[in-house]
Amino acid sequence: MRDPEEVAAWPFPGSVHIPLEEVLRGELTGLPRDREIIATCAHGNRSATAAAFLVQRGMRARSLRGGIAAWSQVYDLASIPMGQAAEILQVRRLGKGCISYVVVAGGRAAVIDPSRHVDQYVKAAATRSATIAHVVDTHLHADHLSGARQMAHNTGATLHLNPAEGFAFGGFDAVTDGSVLRVGDVPLTALAAPGHTAGGLVWNIGGRALATGDVLFLESIGRPDLHGEAQTFARDLYRTLTRIAAMDGDLAVLPGHMPESTLLRFGMPHTEQLGAVAAKLKLGAEGETAFVKRVRHVPERPPNAEEILEVNRTGRAVATDEADTLEEGPNRCAAG
Repeated sequence: MRDPEEVAAWPFPGSVHIPLEEVLRGELTGLPRDREIIATCAHGNRSATAAAFLVQRGMRARSLRGGIAAWSQVYDLASIPMGQAAEILQVRRLGKGCISYVVVAGGRAAVIDPSRHVDQYVKAAATRSATIAHVVDTHLHADHLSGARQMAHNTGATLHLNPAEGFAFGGFDAVTDGSVLRVGDVPLTALAAPGHTAGGLVWNIGGRALATGDVLFLESIGRPDLHGEAQTFARDLYRTLTRIAAMDGDLAVLPGHMPESTLLRFGMPHTEQLGAVAAKLKLGAEGETAFVKRVRHVPERPPNAEEILEVNRTGRAVATDEADTLEEGPNRCAAG
């Protein structure tokens, strides 16, 4: 029940878009009469009006409480086994397209790129009887508020960040290229991966998987323009992707986001082997100059990107209502 410009700014895959005004005029072409209709809007107010109207017309209809903003706070969990003693839990924030990871081994856990709803990760670790020992952000996020600092505070875990991202707060363990964390017997090794941000890191998890943050997705690559140095960052991104493409092709790519068009199967991980991803995206198939020219053409920036970057960089406390408003909209962290 959203207006066309709202739909264009934040698509809801698989839905039929009819503005509320058209519904109230009785323009119901395209709506099924043989099954229930779930009406949606930004926050659930217009959709409640629409659903009530449809019920009056003899149709089965309900409203999505809280609207698409509430949908952006729904999470799903998938398991990626790493042998008998270790496991990676992929935590997907469905409406926002954000993906985080909980690496579990030997009764300990490391959380990578948590969103602000930190209880999701604490519960995920608890299902494996694991204590969260490490919390990591791969980079300074521009599309959502990081939960890393809060999670470290809540759980007593060590927060690991790359100071090259310019964080304006302390209390974290500085990590950079070559840093190693351990979860049980599983090493997590950092690889410097500038390009999306200045201090981005990719984490090699036990030689089995690669948490690529926003540098490399399964369908695309990270955008280099969100920090105002697109030309320099594009060159860094080219070199980073070239190094990653030369790594073991059997590594499972664990991206930090998925596009709105992704048709997830609940409980099934969103991952692919590095060799297949590199071939699909033709990493290394063009020279640096051509690459830099191509990645200049990027989508619109994530909504409220400057404000979100400021909060994540400074650690400023944000009330729930402000956080909800800041995070409205899709992630748009890919170059295309």
